[in-house]
Amino acid sequence: MKKKIILPILIFVLLSLAFAVSPLFATTGNNDGDTADTTTDTASGDDAAAEKSGGLVALTFDDGPGNCTNELLDELKKRDVKVTFFIVGSRVEEYADIIKREYEEGHELACHTWSHAKLTTLDAAGIESEISQAETAISAAAGADLSKMLLRPPGGSYNDTVKSSVGAPLILWSVDPKDWKYRDTETVKNTILDKTVDGSIILVHDLYPTSIQGAVAAIDELQAKGFTFVTVSELFRRKGIALTDGEVYLEAPNDGVDLGPLPEEEEETGEVGENGDGKNHGDQALFPWGLLIFCVIVLLVDAGGLLRLFWGCKPQWKEKNNEKNNSNGDADHHPAVNGDLAAERGRNNGDKDNDRQ
Repeated sequence: MKKKIILPILIFVLLSLAFAVSPLFATTGNNDGDTADTTTDTASGDDAAAEKSGGLVALTFDDGPGNCTNELLDELKKRDVKVTFFIVGSRVEEYADIIKREYEEGHELACHTWSHAKLTTLDAAGIESEISQAETAISAAAGADLSKMLLRPPGGSYNDTVKSSVGAPLILWSVDPKDWKYRDTETVKNTILDKTVDGSIILVHDLYPTSIQGAVAAIDELQAKGFTFVTVSELFRRKGIALTDGEVYLEAPNDGVDLGPLPEEEEETGEVGENGDGKNHGDQALFPWGLLIFCVIVLLVDAGGLLRLFWGCKPQWKEKNNEKNNSNGDADHHPAVNGDLAAERGRNNGDKDNDRQ
């Protein structure tokens, strides 16, 4: 009996291993293909980087929002450019819808204090109040918790009290076209083009039409030269620099280093075998749990048949049928018994008749 038990168990184990191992081979094959594709994509990325070797720059806008900001956002969206807005908190309520749009379109929202106060004239409590009020208003308008923002002190003014009280990195600038002063499109554009290098932080204000027009014209020419526009936080991340609270930053190093953008999440699609990356992953089989469960159900439902097949045992229902058949066979002999009874009765009746006679 023990030898007969080993055979079905061995078969079941082998089938289970086959189901489990087969998707691993399929996945391995696809991984090899994906590796090749990745290598190709990387090579293409290197070629693109060679073509676009201008470097990384951060374009920033101060003192807004304002009546020109929506026009600026339209132009940035056309060019897929992300910038950093250093927002004055007292202007948020009037332009709350613009703040929300800036956030939803992927721009970085940062703090330019509540009232554009010169922080070097305030004590620690006053500095903290200016920052916290602005951050609260900006977060509320954006519909997200944006506390712990980057800070640009108005006028670029700071001292030791400011540095120890702000609780944020102090972001200044390396390119200043003084757009607020000249109000001239060509001056804004040319100054940006002349002074921008890899790692530059550019200062403009989104309050004046000439500033918007000059900045957009500069974007087009810098992109043509291979420059990539990113937010301030992204600029330092891609340069491999961790920003520190209370530290002052005018630009990122002009060293050509670019760690690259963060990988985009794969888009999920409803199509079979597609992960949204244009590659077919249909061969990547999953463990066939459904088939395994089906086999178990079959084992349970047809247990009698399997017992007979593997163990040589007769199922209970078969034994009952055999007993019934045996009983029917005995019934076939009852007529002979009845005949004997009849003969016996005949003899008895004959004896009785003789007695009467």
